[in-house]
Amino acid sequence: CVDGYRLHQANAVVSSAGPGKFGGFFTYITSCAELCGRDYGLSKCLGFAYEPTNRGKCTLYQRSIGAIKTDSGSTATVYKRC
Repeated sequence: CVDGYRLHQANAVVSSAGPGKFGGFFTYITSCAELCGRDYGLSKCLGFAYEPTNRGKCTLYQRSIGAIKTDSGSTATVYKRC
């Protein structure tokens, strides 16, 4: 477990992970991780998705992370808190 998170899925299709909360657009994945670590919102953050080729979109998961589909062309990653 590195910095409180472990890789849950690489090459992720983020929309398949279930409903998440939009966290913002970030240049660095560490900014998305920090937002999750601060429990942005009302519930505890369980993990996050980062999409570097979608303007650095950060999606936070506060309820659950579903079964995630993959696509070899995707650069998105999903991390779970540990």
